[in-house]
Amino acid sequence: GTGMVAFQARPTFRCHLPGTAAIGRPHRDEDYGHPWCEVNYWVPLTAVFGSNSLQCESVRDAGDFTAFEADRGVAVRFYGNQVWHYNVANDTAATRISFDLRVIRQEEFCVDAFMLFKLGAYYSVCTSEGVLERSSDRMRELQE
Repeated sequence: GTGMVAFQARPTFRCHLPGTAAIGRPHRDEDYGHPWCEVNYWVPLTAVFGSNSLQCESVRDAGDFTAFEADRGVAVRFYGNQVWHYNVANDTAATRISFDLRVIRQEEFCVDAFMLFKLGAYYSVCTSEGVLERSSDRMRELQE
């Protein structure tokens, strides 16, 4: 198994109120320079369904967009850098509260993976012993 992962140090918190417009635009995370090996974890803190959820295609260029449906606290895993995803105007009566973060397994660590989003800054690192301190020798070794 994976002995180490880089993870988004500060997860993104999102709130989509009833009757509000879509936020952002359809995109792949690669549009913003995220690496190909990154995996997204999207965790709703409320039940998600229909237009209060995230719309996503099943595989790259499939165009088969569906809303994720999940109960509160159930993590949804997807390759946000490879598939189009977006939200739409929330026409439900339910507010969606969620957070998301990105992860890279040690097996995919390479210079390109951390070109724009740096280890010790955007990404923290977790080993079997716990999270590495930003100023640790091991973190410095990984950054080289």
